[in-house]
Amino acid sequence: MLTIHVPDSTDELWDEKNEEFKYLKFSGRVLRLEHSLISIAKWETKYCRAFIGSKVFTDDEFLYYIKCMTIDKNVDDSVYMHLTFDNKKSIKDYINAPLTATHVVQYAKAKTKMKESITSELIYYWMIVFGIPFECEKWPLQRLLALLDICQAKTKSTSKKH
Repeated sequence: MLTIHVPDSTDELWDEKNEEFKYLKFSGRVLRLEHSLISIAKWETKYCRAFIGSKVFTDDEFLYYIKCMTIDKNVDDSVYMHLTFDNKKSIKDYINAPLTATHVVQYAKAKTKMKESITSELIYYWMIVFGIPFECEKWPLQRLLALLDICQAKTKSTSKKH
């Protein structure tokens, strides 16, 4: 889980009717985020394309993914509009972090040769095939993928012995 502090700030707005600037104070907020299979499934439901393997996200797509990652309830949309550059960088770093000590090289190479998109439904399928309980959908995504890598590698090594 990643905890982000969105700082206090003041927004300057132009009031055309009164021809004057108005200042609105934003009270900072702490967000708790989890990059998980659940988050990806929510994002894919809206955008109808694979999250994993997507190289470029628009600002709106990235902000929506942050909303999908948020585990706090009833967060006002204005909080996401006040994320700082450093907040967004921390979130991107968190999404790209391995968050596991496990590295299965042989399966990682095989995955890069796959021609199919890796969608949330495909990951759920793999979980079913390997008997991984659905509560693991809340794990950090990289940790879940590492477990799937291990299952695949162990299954291959077991089948070679027979």
